[in-house]
Amino acid sequence: MTSQQPESALPSPRRLIQLLRDSGWQQVSSRGDLYIRFRPPGDELGPRMRSLLVPLETEAPDFPELMRDAVDVLRNLPSDSAAFTLLSRLTTSPTDQFAFAKETAAPKGWIQWEEGETLVASARGLLVAGAKGARERLTYFGNKYGRFANRFLDEVMMGQTEVGSYVVRAYVPVNGAIPLRGRKDADEAALFGDTDAVASREVSRTIVESLSSATEAIDHYRTSNSLSAFKSPELALSYESVTAIKRIAQNSDYASITVTWEPDPAELQTYEQEFTFAASVVPVLERAANELVRPEPSRRVTASGTVHLLSRSDAGGPGVIGITTLSGQPANKLRVHLGQDDYHRALNAHDQGSVVQVAGDLEKEGNLSWLYHAQITGVIDAIQDQPGRDDPSSGLF
Repeated sequence: MTSQQPESALPSPRRLIQLLRDSGWQQVSSRGDLYIRFRPPGDELGPRMRSLLVPLETEAPDFPELMRDAVDVLRNLPSDSAAFTLLSRLTTSPTDQFAFAKETAAPKGWIQWEEGETLVASARGLLVAGAKGARERLTYFGNKYGRFANRFLDEVMMGQTEVGSYVVRAYVPVNGAIPLRGRKDADEAALFGDTDAVASREVSRTIVESLSSATEAIDHYRTSNSLSAFKSPELALSYESVTAIKRIAQNSDYASITVTWEPDPAELQTYEQEFTFAASVVPVLERAANELVRPEPSRRVTASGTVHLLSRSDAGGPGVIGITTLSGQPANKLRVHLGQDDYHRALNAHDQGSVVQVAGDLEKEGNLSWLYHAQITGVIDAIQDQPGRDDPSSGLF
């Protein structure tokens, strides 16, 4: 039975044809501008259906029905068939695909548990480094742009692995836009016409640039025994990106990262770039990562203020508070990472209108000041004459 997808959800003939050709399907016949028939490699369609018909005339009355039939053919294929993987790309917004593969001594399709977890974490690390690198070229980021990177990850999807291999797949939207500010900050900025964002494809390009730069820097090291190529400020290489690549290659026969670019409307087909890293390059990447670590020294500070923001993602877990400082130092407003017990103390202080004293490592992220590894060192009873105490908007941002 044909599923009744709305016409707006149906793929365009051009997109379906492009994906079929990219996946090795062969054109077997056509009729003018009416349709094209394709067969996949092998016998995945089975003996009763010799070909897949793709309608071309989008204005024809039967176009929606014929296109739904084509999509249903793919949907009803066995989930372990190569053709079935077309469906996820066909029914979602266009994405660029990153495939992180790691060949080890384990049987095909398997990986030692901890190595599998490391591969996922390393893939995430490379995506995060790319997001931060799209904001600014630095050799070390630390916590800088961390919230922006998390907003980018919120837009990325993870796909299933292939049969016979262990591959982590990340799908990055082609047309996404990652706001420079969080939702609340962005809403306020929009009032002033400030809606800056970074295109998600720009992040993808930054990731690929870092992979290409790492490959060139490794080649340069082999011929010169010098790490200088890793440290050029123009490159998209950072401690974070080099460390992610190193962890992907670690404890492997070899590792590869394959990028499949979704074509622009004017292009005819997708194209791939593959970067491979043998385990033998791990010591070089380790040395390069150490050379790239140039963090700004964190500064231990103390501050006192009223709690105006409480945020905790998991019940019973740590949280983030915002305080408006009494003296304006080290900033008028601070966001503070706290453990579970101190978070509860901050919650009580907020309810009672008390002042909290906090100590932590000060770091800047854009216009925001953060305290990491922070603790509440004291709580002072409510002070009636605090600056802005009677202004309900003074503690909001």
